[in-house]
Amino acid sequence: YNHTAKKWELCDNDQMHNLQVLGSWHLKKEYDVGFRARYVSGNPTTPIVGVIEHATDNDYTPRFEPVPGKKNSKRVDPFFQLDLRVDKKFVFDTWMFSTYVDFQNISYFLYKSPEMWEYNYDYSEKMTVSMPPMIAVGFKTEF
Repeated sequence: YNHTAKKWELCDNDQMHNLQVLGSWHLKKEYDVGFRARYVSGNPTTPIVGVIEHATDNDYTPRFEPVPGKKNSKRVDPFFQLDLRVDKKFVFDTWMFSTYVDFQNISYFLYKSPEMWEYNYDYSEKMTVSMPPMIAVGFKTEF
């Protein structure tokens, strides 16, 4: 709620839908495999409705100023992400050693989930920015 304007407004990170499905399986020889599928409706964003071109001292490089539309009146497209994980546990007499590998956002190769929009220097073209796939590795020792 915007107390100054005395009206309800969308927050910058409002996500109307955030659905996550998780699954994991314990396999032989102390292996575990799992996944996470995530769907999130797009975050609100303020569109650029125009551009003002300002002359500078150097006539060859004008400065461009975006004209924003109504705050948070558009949404970035929905976001989908699929992650995979493999765990391996080594059990010894008095201690255990675990390791894992996370493959995050492997769905990138099929669908590049939109995170936000970026504009070129004069705001004439809009590009969707996506999170690239990542690999995370971890270790744990228990006594």
